[in-house]
Amino acid sequence: MESNEWKKLFLGGFSACAVSFLVNPFDVIKIRLQVQNAGQPFNPRATSAAGGGGGGGAAAETVRYRGFLHCGAVIWKEEGVRGLARGLTASMIREFGYSGLRLYLYESCRNTLAGSEEPSAAVRFGAGLLTGAVAAAVMVPSDLVKVRMQAASGPPPYSNTFAAFASIAREEG
Repeated sequence: MESNEWKKLFLGGFSACAVSFLVNPFDVIKIRLQVQNAGQPFNPRATSAAGGGGGGGAAAETVRYRGFLHCGAVIWKEEGVRGLARGLTASMIREFGYSGLRLYLYESCRNTLAGSEEPSAAVRFGAGLLTGAVAAAVMVPSDLVKVRMQAASGPPPYSNTFAAFASIAREEG
């Protein structure tokens, strides 16, 4: 691998980690809102216990979070900064791998698809599509760990990110 390719891999990965660090609390809130009524049929007319608009579909008494800000406040109050940082390591692993791989693979994929000609918009689009799909497929395990860790309120489901990878691989294949 040439020096320039290493730079793309690491700079793309590290820049994505920085973004992941900043947006992880919002991702935790989003995931908690998504799973609060898991297993319930979707009902856009459902309302929360506080009378706010719903969307979860569960009975009003099972809606824990009334919205984005309320969810964030509950997590902060009950779990503190650790709650909002849940899944951060897995998120950074995912983002480093996904963005790094996309940037690393793109140029060689584009050049292979274009051959000796100047790459057209369609070739650039195709190269982006292929490299994004490969990177996403490779990083699915870290995305699974990230979501499982972020979704859990209360005690973490795993002692750490690497224990989560090991447990999932051992128990679920």
